[in-house]
Amino acid sequence: MSIETDNPAVPEDTDPAPGALPPSAPTDAEDSLAPDMPPPPGGRQKRRRLRRRIVKWAVVLAVLAAVFVVGRRLYGQFRTAADIQVSLFTAEAAQTRDITSSLSGSGALTPADSYTVTSLVEGEILSAEFSEGDVVEKDTVLYVVDSSDTASAIERAELSLSSARNNYNRQVEGLGKLNVIARESGYAVNVAVTPGDAVSPGQQLIHLADYSVMTVEIPFLAGDAAGFYIGQGAAVTLDDSFETLYGTVAKIGMTNSALAGNVIVRYVTIDVPNPGGLAPGHMASASVGGAQCSASGAFKYKSESDITADTSGDVVSVNVYEGSYVNAGDIAVSLSSTSLGDQIDSAYRSVRDAEIALDNQRDQLDSYTITSPISGTIVEKVYKEGDNLGTGKVLCTIYDMSYLEFTMNIDELDIKLIETGQRVGVTADAMEGENFEGVVTKISIQGTTSGGVTTYPVTVRIDEAGGLLPGMNVNAEIITQSVAGVVTVPIAAVQRGNRVIVNRGGGDISLVSDVRSLPEGFELVEVVTGASDEDYIEIVSGLEEGDEVVYTRAQSDGAAMMPGFGGGGFGMGGGPQQGGASFEARPMQGGGAGPSGGFRG
Repeated sequence: MSIETDNPAVPEDTDPAPGALPPSAPTDAEDSLAPDMPPPPGGRQKRRRLRRRIVKWAVVLAVLAAVFVVGRRLYGQFRTAADIQVSLFTAEAAQTRDITSSLSGSGALTPADSYTVTSLVEGEILSAEFSEGDVVEKDTVLYVVDSSDTASAIERAELSLSSARNNYNRQVEGLGKLNVIARESGYAVNVAVTPGDAVSPGQQLIHLADYSVMTVEIPFLAGDAAGFYIGQGAAVTLDDSFETLYGTVAKIGMTNSALAGNVIVRYVTIDVPNPGGLAPGHMASASVGGAQCSASGAFKYKSESDITADTSGDVVSVNVYEGSYVNAGDIAVSLSSTSLGDQIDSAYRSVRDAEIALDNQRDQLDSYTITSPISGTIVEKVYKEGDNLGTGKVLCTIYDMSYLEFTMNIDELDIKLIETGQRVGVTADAMEGENFEGVVTKISIQGTTSGGVTTYPVTVRIDEAGGLLPGMNVNAEIITQSVAGVVTVPIAAVQRGNRVIVNRGGGDISLVSDVRSLPEGFELVEVVTGASDEDYIEIVSGLEEGDEVVYTRAQSDGAAMMPGFGGGGFGMGGGPQQGGASFEARPMQGGGAGPSGGFRG
């Protein structure tokens, strides 16, 4: 079945033009005019086909509209990215300038030294002739406290000491002869007494001798001896073993003697170091300067003496033994007398007690005159003349204002840059417009860690403090490095690996997009860096003054990154960065400082 139309050439299944309704389709108006009329045969199927066609065309139109919107946005994005590419780069010529690196900190000023004077005694203050603000020298008298009671006690202690000493001296005089003292030095070769022996005045107690050197007196022909001299070497031969020892001439006789057969000789004394086996009585002959002796002589100790008793008594102790060395002045033997030893010990203890008591009184008397422990300025005076003191009271406070100092904390990453003697610029909010100079005097190795960060205290001294006062807060800048007249470029121009893009042939900056494929006229140059400040870095080698470097500059807020740019640089991708590019100058590995978001290659 077909519906007749004005155009019989169009079959019934031919689709109408987009957006048009078939001529035979009933309209809403027609439906409303004849609601009770039955639809023509096949009308429902035709209406369903019509609705499907309308939906298909609506979808097509929606897709075309979406493609149009996306295309416009992409076009705008590429156009904006191209604009950004032009604005993202800049160029600057390497210039000669001064570079100064510094570290900043703050602290509170303290005086060079401070001392709080406290009282050690109690009593009335008789004088206190100083005021707050006065400058005093060390040991200047500040307070005088009434010491009349202590002065009387000192006098009594002096009398007691004098009496104790007199008693002790009397006891010692009687005991002096009981201590037998050696008058000469030597080895004890014979000890003749033992404890418990009774001795009498003049009795030999110990025989001393110096057997480290033996001496022998030997006759030489008078003519030969006349040519000898003191200190001349001599060869001494033992008669029993024929062993030869060597010594020196110690004495030459001045008179001649006659031996048997009327041989005229002079006696020559020779000192021989004792190798350990020589003893008095050993016989020996000698030759001096090739001259032989006329007869042998007997060895004897070079020096020997006796220790004898000066008084009667019983031997209490013998302080030496045979073979021991005794020095002149040593007590060799101690004798006893009835109760004399106990009396002397008691007298000695009495003397010591009296001495200690007197020292204590004198020390206390010194405390009644209070002096300044340091040179400085009186910043506080608590007690005045006429006040009554108690022990342990704070009297005054003194500041040594010869210089001021403060402590600033330096981060562990920067402490290696600090050295003693470095200059420090100092300012204070309380002294606006004034600048002061300090110097680093101490770097403590005892750090303080907080939140995973360790800082080290650095002490700064200010010699010319001007109007600065202790307690004021100051700001400090330590000059860690300073160079003058060096070639520099912006820190942002130095890429990782210490490389810089240089415009060698006047190339177009807008063509730079990737350091791996630079346009004609641009070159990637490796440089050696040096000192840096917040904006510029020294180029030690690799560039000359006037060379033009190309680098990225900060984007405006909200600007999008071009494809292929990432992390604030170009050439390595990485996607867009939220909030625009950010650059930070900080030290680089391998010397100098470099960018933290600069070009990457």
